[in-house]
Amino acid sequence: MILALASALVLAATPAQAAPAPQLDNAQQTSLKCAITLSIGTELQRRGDPVAAGWPPLGDRAREFFVRVMAQLMDDTGMTHDQVAALVRKQSKLLADKNVVSRAMPGCVELMKDSGV
Repeated sequence: MILALASALVLAATPAQAAPAPQLDNAQQTSLKCAITLSIGTELQRRGDPVAAGWPPLGDRAREFFVRVMAQLMDDTGMTHDQVAALVRKQSKLLADKNVVSRAMPGCVELMKDSGV
């Protein structure tokens, strides 16, 4: 469910195979991970999951952060929508455990705040 949510936020349908994406630098990798972490956190809050109880409300701010990060990745790297979607799917699998999301959340909330969203 969480993987489906994150993938759906990038696009509704993708081809079975996307071209290989360029390597991301550390800042881009962190932004990608946090965008997905915040999206998953938004869903956990929506469902009332206890793991999300101590987080600030994410909702619209997390969605806006996600959109901005994805657009920035495409702008900075020249990746296509499909390549970014493939990265989201791959990273979402790594964040499928809500305890992993919980550990990443404080830093991701700070990154979102620092971005001005």
